[in-house]
Amino acid sequence: MPALDTRDHHTAITTLIDAAVAPWRCYGFGDVPGRKSLRGDALNPGTEPRQYVLLSVSRRSIPGAPRVTAVQSRSGWRADVRSVGGHRLEVQRLQFLIAQALEGAVLNIDAGESTPVAFETGEEPNADDGAVSALDSWTYTL
Repeated sequence: MPALDTRDHHTAITTLIDAAVAPWRCYGFGDVPGRKSLRGDALNPGTEPRQYVLLSVSRRSIPGAPRVTAVQSRSGWRADVRSVGGHRLEVQRLQFLIAQALEGAVLNIDAGESTPVAFETGEEPNADDGAVSALDSWTYTL
């Protein structure tokens, strides 16, 4: 049975990204200091960092796998990684550091080993709510 708890996947990927982008950090949506919390209208404590990364991890279908009701032994995953900065070069630098950390990485989650993480799609940095950001997607199977 594959590891299905999204939080375990989020933790594994956050660990890789945090090490790559230090002193900046990777956050889940609603957890960025100084930004609106997902737990209400209040802002999270602290000041919004100049640069940071937002991570969302979700299950996906496995290309070529039969779609049947039987339980599959592997599960497909997508990590959407949004790099945020004050200007284009900051975002591009975050994207580069993240690519170095994730491309080909093998994740160990719940005693299972993933396929190498592969780049799926990305975008150029664009204006975003008073900052600049770009979204890159990465996929793997566990």
